[in-house]
Amino acid sequence: MKVKEWIKVLSKLDPEESICVHYWQIGDVLHMAEEMGEKVTNDEAQEILEEIEDNIDSEMGVSWTTLRVNIEDLIKK
Repeated sequence: MKVKEWIKVLSKLDPEESICVHYWQIGDVLHMAEEMGEKVTNDEAQEILEEIEDNIDSEMGVSWTTLRVNIEDLIKK
């Protein structure tokens, strides 16, 4: 999801309402790839984030392991 899409969603909420949001961004994917010794482009990082968002398991959430597994899947392609 793009930031502008989140802003649109958030703008519809009561500004006094409490929410819990945890977000991941391209820099997080690039950082994990670097830690793994892999090279990932910004476009690939965006693809990874979109894949995670499309297939998120809300029971499990998203973690550094989620990023690592999705980077590994991208590299295998």
